[in-house]
Amino acid sequence: MWVGVEDTPLGEDEVVELHITLHPEGPPPLGAIYGFVFLGEGDAKVPGAHLLLFHGPPGEDNPPVRETWSGERGGYHFWEVPPSGDLPYIVVAEREIEGELFRGVEDLHLMGGEEKRVDIHIFPVAPPNSVLFGRVLRPDPEHPDEFIPVPGAVVKLWHGEPDGPPVRDAVTGPEGWFEFGGLPPSGEIPYTLFAAKWIGEVHFSGWEDGIWLPPNEEVRVDVVIHPDDGPPETGAIFGYILRENPENPDGELPVPGAVVMLFHGDPEGQEPLEVTESNGEGYYCFDGLPPSGDVPYVVVARKWIEEIFFWGAEDTYLEGGGEVRLDVWIWPED
Repeated sequence: MWVGVEDTPLGEDEVVELHITLHPEGPPPLGAIYGFVFLGEGDAKVPGAHLLLFHGPPGEDNPPVRETWSGERGGYHFWEVPPSGDLPYIVVAEREIEGELFRGVEDLHLMGGEEKRVDIHIFPVAPPNSVLFGRVLRPDPEHPDEFIPVPGAVVKLWHGEPDGPPVRDAVTGPEGWFEFGGLPPSGEIPYTLFAAKWIGEVHFSGWEDGIWLPPNEEVRVDVVIHPDDGPPETGAIFGYILRENPENPDGELPVPGAVVMLFHGDPEGQEPLEVTESNGEGYYCFDGLPPSGDVPYVVVARKWIEEIFFWGAEDTYLEGGGEVRLDVWIWPED
């Protein structure tokens, strides 16, 4: 049963256009997020702070779902908020004070109908001072499953795609180490590393991309270099997360916002290799994957839908350079 309710005042001889949204068995109960913005660790409340509410990590593809400002006493309120489901809500508060930007972030999960207080303390945004470091390695000729450091390798760093000059470059030391300090955080554009060296008459090279660098943190990324014929080609697994259409059991519905996890082999007892979220059309993609070999890849999807937990799993083998479409149906958990 799909139902919907709306009300409106109606004057004499008046025509009112009223749109009614239908929900299966009624919409999920809405909740609220409220609290105060405080300055630093103290109890001084901050009026006029700008607050943004995100469902999931903020980013170019995930704009805020709500915004507001703290009142004269530093309080804020987001009304009629749906349950958070698998992805947390993230509240960001900002205000410029005497020319200096202050910011604070808090995350939370919200049940249907729940009202949750979340206070946010804002602090000065320090100048970025992130560090990206690691080693350049190559397979040991005598033990292919082991790696040895490569001294004297050239390492280049790009912020984004390597379609221009690198932002930094370095040469590895005696033990194969390199370091790029004083970097701005990656933000919405990841870093890319390239390393290369002539060893005898063979040129070795390797890449690492999609490197996310948080503000004021140190991140280690090792780059493995191979002869230029390189390791096996990588491939991709992609598809749609689907569920049964309640109005047509023979039909299907795409599932946006599902958590999609990739495993190599049985998921039991291991952490996922990668985690993503299906987009607005239910589509997901894992690319840059090495061949599966004798052990298949397993894709697991899950999502809370109207307080019911749905999940499903599918497995597949992947050849070097291949692309496999793997649609995953999710079902209510028994």
